[in-house]
Amino acid sequence: MLYKSLLMAGSLALLGCLTLSAKEKGKAPDEDDPVWKLQSEDVVVTATRTPKLLKDVPVITRVIRSDEIKKTDATTVKDLLEMVMPGIEFTSHGGTMNINLSGMGANYVLFLIDGERIAGEARDNIDYDRLNVENIERIEVVKGAASALYGSNAIGGVVNIITKKATEPWQLNVNARYGRENEQRYGGALGFNTKRFNSFTTGTYKHRNGYSLTNTGESHIEYPDGEQVSNDDQGSTTAIYGYSDWDINQKFVIKPVDPLTITAAGTYYNHEQYSSTKVHDLYRGYTGRLNLNYAINDRQNIEGSYKFDEYDKFDYYLKLDEKDKNYANIQHTGRIQYNNTFRGAGTLTVGAEFFGDKLNTYQFKGDKPEHSTETYVGFAQHDVNLIPKLNLVYGARLDYHSTYGAHVSPKVSLMYKLNPVTLRLSYGGGFKSPTLKELYTDWSHQGMFQLVGNPDLVPEKSQNVSLSAEYTKGKFSASVIGYYNNIRDKISNIWNNDGDTSYYTNIGRAEVWGIDANVSVKLPYGFGITASYAYVHDYQPVDGVNASTARPHSATIRFEYGLKRRNYGLDVNLTGRVLSAVTTHTFDDEYTNPDGTTGSVYKQRYPAYTMWKLVVTQRFRNAVSLNLGADNLFNYKADVHSFNTSVSPGITFFAGVSLDVEQLFRKRN
Repeated sequence: MLYKSLLMAGSLALLGCLTLSAKEKGKAPDEDDPVWKLQSEDVVVTATRTPKLLKDVPVITRVIRSDEIKKTDATTVKDLLEMVMPGIEFTSHGGTMNINLSGMGANYVLFLIDGERIAGEARDNIDYDRLNVENIERIEVVKGAASALYGSNAIGGVVNIITKKATEPWQLNVNARYGRENEQRYGGALGFNTKRFNSFTTGTYKHRNGYSLTNTGESHIEYPDGEQVSNDDQGSTTAIYGYSDWDINQKFVIKPVDPLTITAAGTYYNHEQYSSTKVHDLYRGYTGRLNLNYAINDRQNIEGSYKFDEYDKFDYYLKLDEKDKNYANIQHTGRIQYNNTFRGAGTLTVGAEFFGDKLNTYQFKGDKPEHSTETYVGFAQHDVNLIPKLNLVYGARLDYHSTYGAHVSPKVSLMYKLNPVTLRLSYGGGFKSPTLKELYTDWSHQGMFQLVGNPDLVPEKSQNVSLSAEYTKGKFSASVIGYYNNIRDKISNIWNNDGDTSYYTNIGRAEVWGIDANVSVKLPYGFGITASYAYVHDYQPVDGVNASTARPHSATIRFEYGLKRRNYGLDVNLTGRVLSAVTTHTFDDEYTNPDGTTGSVYKQRYPAYTMWKLVVTQRFRNAVSLNLGADNLFNYKADVHSFNTSVSPGITFFAGVSLDVEQLFRKRN
């Protein structure tokens, strides 16, 4: 099978290369191609809440641009993040995706869309299918405590998705993709752009059949008393549910007068998961956002925003064609922010925010299973150059929680430029209040055990320190960052002595530290290599054992070739992802201990594995793009499928086509 994969990879690469005409061979790449532009010239907003060039941001920020998204041909944000960032892993459990970012789980990683929170969760994770790749301009990722800017759930980092707006007077795109398991994607985008008005509309439909994964090996576990057990799982299967979903996004940017910019956006999302032949799980999301930005003068502006987000879950009974709502999460966010750039004294940012969170779920007991919280916020930040090469950003956020009162989160960052080296040092105080689910849940998990909340929980607090060095010269860049995160009063699940109840409690201290390293080089004639490595030490003590599931070592590597001519372009991308083995601790509620009690923790080791993806993209007249490729290129399949293993069915070939209609009408020199 391996030789077939290699043969297919070579054939796909050769297909693109053979289309080059002889007269074009040997030419140097087009230096104006966006692929050659340094990311350091990107303007980002996540690290400081104000626009800054990436090279001037005092915290290392990873930017994933739209051209990089196109090259990877990712269909979901999950696939995209895994292929371009080490230290991030998604696993599947019961049809729900679970994220781990540098040892931090989903309830410590804050996902934003245009700087705003996202409603809805399952097992602490948001619904990642709501993040439509077709509507993403770029993604900004900031690791480490960001509570001083974004509040609760930002202890581990922030992933901010910036959506698209129209860039041409008019533009129309239609696209389609097909892959294994009848995976289909059809999308379209329509945009208009004038001096005073900008409109961008996207619509996407996705579908994939369900499939089964068959175990071909044995799982090996070890109990505290030294007993080792091998479970013969050969022949057993794990179901991966199929689905279909719709996603519609509309964004308006209006400038009625020069000082005022109004942005209005809305989304509709409908995801149907084929959980059984009789009942499907149905998920729906509705979002509305309004933002007003008024430029008082060239140094001052004031910004106000409001966002409404509702996320609902239903049991959809197919024969009756009836829907039973069992979950509703509604969030309201309002914010006002003032920025003033003083001559010679930096930029001052002050603001206030309101966040309301209401949850109604079958997992709460009572005639009205609904709870809510409100948080009132004030924040301030000063960004100043102490000397021409030394930048200081410091600030604090005051959260007043309706249950837990006031908490202050400070943050300070220093950046020193000694060309071509940039040094960065950051400290952040993190804060995470208990979620409504952690406080009030009282629910039986399919009759196997009871999951119980705890109203006596206290907020988690963290101290995060990071130190980084970045070297950039010409078309070569390298960076290394070390970080340490100490969490107090960490909230986790523990089991009772009978093993029939799992409840939330503050377990005490946890810590995460690690190192990230990145190297990128653009070679002559369109070639390039990017490699990243992450090491994480994750200590999450629960009942005397480390409950971490983070793989200590991971790496990504991308080989790329790009060529641009007047009416033709070619991109060849080979991306690999390597994950080390990991040993985890799992609770077995049926194991009988020597003293006659039931319930024990056992160790299980998950093997290392690697995944590769090849994408060949050809562009004709900048209007038609043809993608051909193979995912899981070397046909890796886990011997035993469980929480910490790949759910890939094997090598997946795919093909896609995209048409930018407006380019067909553009005059060419």
